[in-house]
Amino acid sequence: RRKLREHTGVIRSRLEREETFSEFGGQLSAASSRKEVGRVIVDAAQRLLGWDSCFLNLYDQERGEIEELIVFETDAGKIKEQDVTRYDKAISDFKRSVLNEKGQLVLRPRDLKSSHGLMPFGLEDRLSASLMFVPCRSQGKPVGILSIQSYTHDAYTAEDLKLLQALA
Repeated sequence: RRKLREHTGVIRSRLEREETFSEFGGQLSAASSRKEVGRVIVDAAQRLLGWDSCFLNLYDQERGEIEELIVFETDAGKIKEQDVTRYDKAISDFKRSVLNEKGQLVLRPRDLKSSHGLMPFGLEDRLSASLMFVPCRSQGKPVGILSIQSYTHDAYTAEDLKLLQALA
């Protein structure tokens, strides 16, 4: 019975993912601005993987700058959009490496208090414990970064990273 329940759960999870991706495609085709596209993407990431914080950056290769398109933070159970003008457009070495690679899964050890070179994201009084960063590509070129982050340790897996890459 346990194996049957596990198998049924896997099938249900796959069907939910397929349904989300199907809805995602329709919503993307209906979006009329960069912000609307970004909101569709971060909503799909929330439905598929869950997050406490999320950002979507656009990359301007000519100027060598990153622009925050959307930043969301969950506080007291409510998702709040953050002011994107407070973020620096300079590209950190970390973001540059994400743009040029497939993505990164960062699981901060429970006893590590420092950000280990990562800027605190979202609410300044707490550091994300599980983070995923993936490049967004168009015609094979990096055009942005999608990141979801959790304040829960070990919230994401390598399989979750692959799912976020597919979404990006």
